[in-house]
Amino acid sequence: MFSTVFKFELAYWFKRPLTLLFFVLFFLMAFFSTASDAFLGVAGGQIHRNAPFVLASAIGILTAIGQVITTAIAGTAVLRDAQLGTEEMLFTTQLSKSGYLLGRFAGAFVIVLVIYIALPIGLLVGTLMPWVPADKLGPITLWGAFQPFFVIALPNLLFASALLFAIGAFSRKLFAVYITGIFLLAAWQVTQQIVGQLDRLTLASLIDPFALTTTNTMIRYWSVAEKNTRLVPFSGLLLQNRLIWIAIAFTLFVLVMVLFRLRLQHGVPQRDPLGAPHPADDRRRAQADLDRQRLLHPLAGDPRSPRAQGLLGRGRADPRAWQEERLQDLLRRAAG
Repeated sequence: MFSTVFKFELAYWFKRPLTLLFFVLFFLMAFFSTASDAFLGVAGGQIHRNAPFVLASAIGILTAIGQVITTAIAGTAVLRDAQLGTEEMLFTTQLSKSGYLLGRFAGAFVIVLVIYIALPIGLLVGTLMPWVPADKLGPITLWGAFQPFFVIALPNLLFASALLFAIGAFSRKLFAVYITGIFLLAAWQVTQQIVGQLDRLTLASLIDPFALTTTNTMIRYWSVAEKNTRLVPFSGLLLQNRLIWIAIAFTLFVLVMVLFRLRLQHGVPQRDPLGAPHPADDRRRAQADLDRQRLLHPLAGDPRSPRAQGLLGRGRADPRAWQEERLQDLLRRAAG
């Protein structure tokens, strides 16, 4: 049932104005990075505003700044069900743990990519503005803007999304997710300053999750002409850096897949959600039975109603389709 969870995660974000707002925000930041010298200030002197290394640096900086938005999407994907009280009901369906986690993460990561694709688009559009001096621009190419997105932004976003998703899955606390996003930025800046002062450029290049130090090290001895024309090569230190952080991202997600456990509310054990002891008196026992039936058949409402009996009959006739319908209903509740 991976596809069901994946589609609902996409639907959850595509129907919310925040997604468009985030896209526009990143577009504008990228746009002013090339349309003006005053925003990021990466280019200067004889360096073109759309020089390949300038575009790579801008994308690296903006993906680092954008961790707050990545936190809001990837970090909360696994939290909504617990916060809205639908988590235990999801697992009364045939939804597997792997299908649930993969669907939530993949859907959130696709939304993150859709939002951040505004960066190369904004960088390109900024170079086309009539007020940009011609002598400040080099050749305008699509690959010049999109190559840094694939080489720099994509691994950055994969690592950050996996980290924040893991924190959300393990802690079940929104506060912990946002603190992790802030800590990631602070630790990155402090670590780079310390290692830079020790003059360990190779080490600093490898441990930089956003590859900004890596990019600067790669072009350290380039001439002005090379900086204006050459793409930052996906080899050497940059390739090693990207492989390291992609491997860390996959390791984090594997840990989530192995260690994630469903936490039922009200202290009900995961191994047997129907195994809570019955109250002593008959009335409370009957009510507990009814509540448990509603948990197992959330589409039915009152299990004794004609609608409930009809649904149960359909479930016996086509169990897989019925489970799919139940899962879709629960996901709609979680999506609001």
